[in-house]
Amino acid sequence: MVYDLALARSQITIYWDRSDKRLRQNPDCRVFGSLLRTCKTVHADARAMLYSTTFEIEDMEYLDIWLQRIGPRAANIRAIKLSQPFQGSGARQHPILGNFPLWSQKDYRATSRRVARLLSHCENLENLDLGFRYTLRYRNTALIKTKGNPTRWEVEARLLAEMVFSDLLPLLKKTKSLGKTSVQVANLPKIHPKNFEYIAHYQYVTNGEPEQEVARHMKLLVERYISG
Repeated sequence: MVYDLALARSQITIYWDRSDKRLRQNPDCRVFGSLLRTCKTVHADARAMLYSTTFEIEDMEYLDIWLQRIGPRAANIRAIKLSQPFQGSGARQHPILGNFPLWSQKDYRATSRRVARLLSHCENLENLDLGFRYTLRYRNTALIKTKGNPTRWEVEARLLAEMVFSDLLPLLKKTKSLGKTSVQVANLPKIHPKNFEYIAHYQYVTNGEPEQEVARHMKLLVERYISG
């Protein structure tokens, strides 16, 4: 009961305090981590409960700072959510589908690759909710050559999967090495749903098909480049 009151939260928000340029925890959902220091028995019992929550952080840049600060404790994290969505500066815009603040896609992806190396130490990570909508204008060399004559939306969905896969490769490799299935590894990154909505809208396909194609292609990438 004491553990539940002091540690059990469905989500912990970590935010950047601009007044003193520090990462802080939202006081409305504060957990009493001091319990972990009571004794070894309490520490062992309570640690799993504390880290089973979702840690919500504003964006990839602050996630980078936070992971560096918590060090080895990152190994216990189960779920991370990036709460402030951004979109690539060249991404399509639509007044009804909605738009996000801009972030250079080149800079965002460089940050993602740096963070992925830190995330590879999160050995218990199961969910990473990404807060970014990509522009698909930049054509990278395909990791898996497309056979046949795919539709435009299939090409875009596969490109989306390959960008996320490439940027998070250190994390995905580590996760697979821990005995996870290809499906579990492929499903770890949660791509922002607006990516699928935009593909569906502009390519005139049923919303849901792009998401399924991304999942299928992500699994194929894991099997080709990690499992194999």
